[in-house]
Amino acid sequence: GAIVHNHLHFTVRYHLPSPSVTTGEAWRGSGRRARIVGFEVEPSSRGYTHAARWPDDSEGEAGSAVDVLNLSPAEVGLSHDGTSPMVLRRRGGKPVELIFTYNVTYALSEVPYSSRW
Repeated sequence: GAIVHNHLHFTVRYHLPSPSVTTGEAWRGSGRRARIVGFEVEPSSRGYTHAARWPDDSEGEAGSAVDVLNLSPAEVGLSHDGTSPMVLRRRGGKPVELIFTYNVTYALSEVPYSSRW
């Protein structure tokens, strides 16, 4: 069967500007803002199994997901062995259940905003 990329790993690279020499602005603890200087996406295929039901409050009408941004795979009973891909195969005439997930990593970068490209 076909393999589906059903997991995305996002890496957001950000730079923290130095305090302004001319204004003497103190950045730490004063609303200092980071600037995004890079963004990467790495797709992968994960053959999930789940041992628990989705929480009742995570489904809306017709089984649509509600507030899935706050659910970790473990919270809803999903597990993955780290090596098995998501293979599309019909099992006894039943439709295949596709589960899509993502995670985000934030990485400090020394690349200033003006040099990002």
